[in-house]
Amino acid sequence: MKKIMYLMLGMCISMTVFSQTPTVNMSEGEKLERQHWVDDADKNFANWMSITSPQIQVVDTQGVIDYTQYLSQVKNLNLGKYVLKDFKTTQVGDTLIITFWAAAKEQINDKSLSTNFKPRLSIWQKTKDGWKKIAFANLNTVK
Repeated sequence: MKKIMYLMLGMCISMTVFSQTPTVNMSEGEKLERQHWVDDADKNFANWMSITSPQIQVVDTQGVIDYTQYLSQVKNLNLGKYVLKDFKTTQVGDTLIITFWAAAKEQINDKSLSTNFKPRLSIWQKTKDGWKKIAFANLNTVK
């Protein structure tokens, strides 16, 4: 009986130790981008505006938009569940170039976008006030 108890205790301990989720080392770019998505989903416009450069250039499948149009688009965004994956961050001096794939349930101006994974590109620049998003490409299409 003791052997069975020790065996079960050992199995429980090993399952606990080996089932721990490994620590994921996110790049600075991935952290910035993930936070931006949280701000979008939570409609945290104060933080969103503090990390988005007024000189941002944005391109999507509808064309090129400036800061004012982008802010309006984000304010009219309904972002549901989303998955971000396959981040690649390249740093060149004080600039981060981040590519990743996103799949999201999102509507902009009452138009549903594809929920399939689509590539995205963000460019961030280090300023005296911290990192600022200076460019963004969203290749998701309206359904």
